[in-house]
This record gives sequence, C-alpha cells and structure tokens, in this order.
Amino acid sequence: MTTSKDAAARREFDEALMMASQWHQRFIDMIQLKGQVDVKDAARTAQTAEDIYLNLLNTDYKDSRVVYQLATLYMQTNRNGLAIHLLSPLCQTGAAAGHPMQAAWNNLGAAFRNEHCNAEARFAFEQALSEGDSTEVLTNLAALWVNEGTPE
Repeated sequence: MTTSKDAAARREFDEALMMASQWHQRFIDMIQLKGQVDVKDAARTAQTAEDIYLNLLNTDYKDSRVVYQLATLYMQTNRNGLAIHLLSPLCQTGAAAGHPMQAAWNNLGAAFRNEHCNAEARFAFEQALSEGDSTEVLTNLAALWVNEGTPE
C-alpha cells in the first residue's frame, strides 16, 4: 500500500530528477557551441547536474534512470571509467528502466571507444544495433572502424 507520504516523496524525487536532467541538457547545449562558451560555466553546469544525480542516488541507489543519466554525464565529461562501471550492469541486466536499452549500450560503447577498448566498444555497439537500426549507433560504429584503420 502506498501512502500519501510515499507518493509525495516519489513526486519530489521525480522533480529533482527532472531538474538534474535540465541542468544536464543545459551542459549538452553548452558543449555543442564549441569555443563559444565559458568553459568554467560549462563545468559548473555539469557539476550541478552531477550533484543532484548523486543526491538522488543517496535517496535511491537502485533507480536505473539516475544511474543511466549520471553515467551518460560521466561519459560526456570524459570520465569514461566511471561511465563504464555504471552502464555495464545496466546493460547486462537490461535494467535501464525508462530508457531504451539501445541508448545504454550505445553510451557504453562510446565510453569504451573513448578509452581505446575497441573490442568491448564493438560488442556494445552490436548489442545496441540488435535493438534496432540507429543512425547514432551506426555513426559510432563507423567511427570505431575508421579509428581501427578499416573504414571500408
């Protein structure tokens, strides 16, 4: 039985997750401007999103939405080892609730590729493609092949 207190806590959690996602999106928008953004401001924006995600994990460490978002932020801020350690269990258990597994596998592949773990990256990208066609996954897989010297 869910109490009104439980429902209120869940609403508060979801609102905080939405706020973190907004800060995260703001960071993504900033880094896409390449050279037109204050690097310190972008770092502060990413830090704000990370802080909220980490507080949410303290509240519910099993929430796969938070784990997925935090791992994605880590990949986007070149903390690929952390991203790999967070995404691997999500992908292996299929627990990326609320997110297509394709996105989780694709981000895992990108994190591996960024660290030159090409076999692991290829496996992750192939897993992502098993979920269906995706321009983003195909682009990442093509970049991996180019980096390996096999563009054909």
